[in-house]
Amino acid sequence: PLLLANAQTSKWSDNPYFEEQGTRAVYCAPIQKQEETRALLYLEHATQAKAFDGSTQEVLNAVVAQMGISLDNVLLYQSLE
Repeated sequence: PLLLANAQTSKWSDNPYFEEQGTRAVYCAPIQKQEETRALLYLEHATQAKAFDGSTQEVLNAVVAQMGISLDNVLLYQSLE
């Protein structure tokens, strides 16, 4: 996953989007199936730096893994219809 604890002081701090939105923290992780990226989970927090550190990041990593499994189940179910 990509984690920006503080987008305002990162190497992307001059990004116009971050400047306009006031983005502080960013978490972005691929939702994968066997090394193939199927989607991305992108979260941002506008008021709190380090919003996705520590135990929050652990929970988000688990959610991303479950999302990959759920996406696989949906695709399998659709193929059976």
